[in-house]
Amino acid sequence: MNPTSLSASPCSTCGQEFSVEKPEQEFLREMGLPGPPRNCPQCRRQRRLAFRNERHMYYRTCDQSGVRIIALYPQESVKKIVTFEQRSWWDYDKMDPLHFGRDYDFSRPFFEQFAALKAVVPRPNLHNTNVENALYGNHCVSNKDCYLAIGSDLCEGCYFTYWAIRCRDCFDCSLSYDCELCHSCVDARVCFNCYNVDSSENMMDCESCYDCKGCSDCLGCVGLRHKKYYVLNESMSEQDYKLKVQELKQNPEAWTEFQMRYEAMRRRLPHCGVKNIQSESVTGDRLWRCLRCTNSFDLEKCDDVSHSSFGFEGRTCQDMDFFGRIEKLYEGFSAFGQHSCISTILCHFSHDTHYSEYCISCRDVFGCVSLHHHKYCILNKQYTKDEYLSLLPRIIAHMQSTGEWGEFFPARLSPFPYNFTVAQKYFPLTKEQIQARGWLYEEDTHLDWERKQSYSGTMQALPQDDAAVDVSICKQVLRCEKTGRPYQIMPKEFEYLRSRGRALPRLHQDERNEIRMQRRNPQKLWEVQCQNCGKPTPSSFDPARGYKVYCVQCYEQHTY
Repeated sequence: MNPTSLSASPCSTCGQEFSVEKPEQEFLREMGLPGPPRNCPQCRRQRRLAFRNERHMYYRTCDQSGVRIIALYPQESVKKIVTFEQRSWWDYDKMDPLHFGRDYDFSRPFFEQFAALKAVVPRPNLHNTNVENALYGNHCVSNKDCYLAIGSDLCEGCYFTYWAIRCRDCFDCSLSYDCELCHSCVDARVCFNCYNVDSSENMMDCESCYDCKGCSDCLGCVGLRHKKYYVLNESMSEQDYKLKVQELKQNPEAWTEFQMRYEAMRRRLPHCGVKNIQSESVTGDRLWRCLRCTNSFDLEKCDDVSHSSFGFEGRTCQDMDFFGRIEKLYEGFSAFGQHSCISTILCHFSHDTHYSEYCISCRDVFGCVSLHHHKYCILNKQYTKDEYLSLLPRIIAHMQSTGEWGEFFPARLSPFPYNFTVAQKYFPLTKEQIQARGWLYEEDTHLDWERKQSYSGTMQALPQDDAAVDVSICKQVLRCEKTGRPYQIMPKEFEYLRSRGRALPRLHQDERNEIRMQRRNPQKLWEVQCQNCGKPTPSSFDPARGYKVYCVQCYEQHTY
């Protein structure tokens, strides 16, 4: 056993034993929380993600104005959700969250009281904060002129992105940071005018490249550093490069052969087991400029963070997912601009906010829903500062007696069917397994529902030869060639693709994102042997896939 770990404890959910490192225990003690946690890190994450619905959206009417809106909550469901259009939700004249306040009942468990409050307080139709002309995204903060961006923050002019951070005029990109005019890129950082580039940074005018850095005008390359005018890792003159690219793109058979050679090269050449860049004392994968992060994935500029994923600029946090610019948080997700909080869902720009959901710009609130710019509230009831500080310790003591203090919200309180949430992607369960745990399950009839909408009779497939298609196609509702779901091509997207001679999309935006996400390694590590020196090394490449994996030291010494 690691001498810095406490004795192993069995997870109360899955039964697997897990250990708590000494720094984690010190953090829990500092936050006033019991330790060790009852559940292992994986089960804790599964419970959190069961509250995050990213892509199941519906047409319905706003419960305040009656206008037709797009929302995460259907009009009719097992759990009736009072839903307001975002502008109405922000308007105190139309939605005063303190109207639903109630006294804390020390004869009932806290989670039971919180569930009763959630059932009546209106929620916004989509989860966006501080966005301008970007209402059709979800889980976004501070975006401008974006369309159907999911989990993307601080972006401008981006369409169909997923977890894009500080990007501009990008389309169909996932896990991308500080990119501009890019399309269909995954795990890209500081890239300009790139297409189909994966796990690369500081790239310009490149296409179909993987694990490259500081390159420009490269096509179909793997593992290159600071190169220009390369095709399939072969150097060319500027003139020969341009002729080669033109030849490949004008000949469909040659292009198909090129793609096959590129994929074969990706599989043949060695890969670094983990891609942690400028990071120290970390365990996990895709950690960029991180320090002292453990069991974490897809983080940027984080320090002293553990058991977390999809975040940037986090400090001294544990068990967080989908976050930005936070400090001293425990067990939560969709957090932005927060500090000193415990167990929050979709709270932004708040501090000392505990066991609350969708509270914006709040401080010193507990067990609240849909507050914005409030302080000293408990269960949406307003208190004075002295009253709040006197009542809070009593509530914590009550939650300690019921075993709730330090535990995240039970998954049964999620308003979403488990199979519609992000948890299903990372922790897939069958219908029987979901129902056996007492969690909500619904058959996915989304496609049938979409077909019944008013445009169902006008849906058409994109013509096989889209070269003659003009911008009027943007007025048509198209049918996804794989799923049959309706989608549209946006005018800005059409202009971007046409100007670069690229094909128009034939798949629904959700399907395109799913394909992109399958291009990246899972958020999981295996211990394998370096195929160069033979030493044990962590790897996010599934050994069953047969990739050649090197340890970090051997990979850094290797050159193509």
